[in-house]
Amino acid sequence: MWINGKIPLTRTISPQELAHMLPREDTELIDNAVHISTSRIPFFAQHKLVLRIDDKTINYKLGVPSMWPLILFLYLAVLFLAGLTNWKMLVVGSIVVTGIAFAIYVLNDKGARNYVHKHTGDLVADNDLPTIPVAPDKCPACGAPISQYTQECSACGLVFKGHKPLQKPETHTGPESTQIHYHISK
Repeated sequence: MWINGKIPLTRTISPQELAHMLPREDTELIDNAVHISTSRIPFFAQHKLVLRIDDKTINYKLGVPSMWPLILFLYLAVLFLAGLTNWKMLVVGSIVVTGIAFAIYVLNDKGARNYVHKHTGDLVADNDLPTIPVAPDKCPACGAPISQYTQECSACGLVFKGHKPLQKPETHTGPESTQIHYHISK
């Protein structure tokens, strides 16, 4: 079974440069693709990992050698244990086997990503982390001072998208609908 995926990079590199970053005893460069044969991905089986560079992306293909026989064995075990007469156990067993197969798939995919990230370091872009835009303290167009709540530059009229809307001030005397009446007395 083959697992395919993409890993974004911070810059473009050549296949030769990528091959030099990976362990030499596992790595081979064939037809502008880096071929890795390693047992350092989960389940300690010998995995084949093929990496191809496309602009600022590593396209990977991970061969999981023991996946199909294991899944087939599990389905046959469920069929044998449940029999054809106990359909409820057959359905539940099939769902459990499918869940196990999916977990194996996810673990191997994550293992391939971690293997590449471990050896390439900062070259892999961390797109999984949410980015929080930092509001500038000056207008990018004219340089006038602005705050994080500014919707439009007062000097040049540049409209800012994504800035925080100004919150209505709250008073300590009550909500906005509260009216205060003063009585003057002697």
